[in-house]
Amino acid sequence: MKIAFKTYVLHFQPPEILDMPNIISISEETDSNTVLYNTNVEDPTGDNVCCSLEGTAPKTNNFVVNGSGSGFRVLYSIMSSDKPAFSYRTYNSYIVKLCCDDNEDKSTGVIIVNIK
Repeated sequence: MKIAFKTYVLHFQPPEILDMPNIISISEETDSNTVLYNTNVEDPTGDNVCCSLEGTAPKTNNFVVNGSGSGFRVLYSIMSSDKPAFSYRTYNSYIVKLCCDDNEDKSTGVIIVNIK
């Protein structure tokens, strides 16, 4: 009697946030709901990806993240919020963190937003 065994190796890989990190500059007068930066996010193993705003430093409500599409490759936009309050004198720079999750692994992308 022969017994055969199969071995399966699962390779989980986190989503890839393309074109990050990066540095951009925006005006203090940036309008609400303005796209500040676009980045593609894809999962090398084909899992669906979901991204959200992980946080900012300093803490602020000036930014939001919106996705366009679904699946393993999605375009995400970092945008100004409904009521942004950018002031060079108060804070001349922000670190914005984008967190992307495929239900197995997570990745974080960082963008520096300078206020001019």
